[in-house]
Amino acid sequence: MMKNVFVAAAVSSSLIAGAAVAQVKSEADKTRASQTTTAPVTPAERHAALKAMSGPMLGTQVWKQAVYDVKETRIGEIDNLVVAHNGQITDAVIGVGGFLGIGEKSVSVPFSALKPMVRDGAMWFVLDTTKEALKSAPAFDTSKYKL
Repeated sequence: MMKNVFVAAAVSSSLIAGAAVAQVKSEADKTRASQTTTAPVTPAERHAALKAMSGPMLGTQVWKQAVYDVKETRIGEIDNLVVAHNGQITDAVIGVGGFLGIGEKSVSVPFSALKPMVRDGAMWFVLDTTKEALKSAPAFDTSKYKL
């Protein structure tokens, strides 16, 4: 029982903190959108991204983070994470399509398939797929994760 209360409190505080982080991330997205998206990621930028992911991270550093394809076209946003019983993050739930949350579809991808990137202090993830492929993937079923 106490474990459930702790988990609920942790999730609630993450959601509250995430709202503030989402505003900052939208500014980072605007910065990225104004930059040339065809420039390849440099080895130094890739190293910075890997360094950022090598240590522990907060859920708010991943939650609501933008996801891009390999051509750096935005394909979605991380809406949730699936955490196994051993505490490992197994999947990322990505919201694709829609506008302002209306008509959006959630799909699950292996968390290991997301590659972190950093440029000008902004972090995002790259997934080797297309928006169309994600839209045609099966919808994520949250009913398996109800308490």
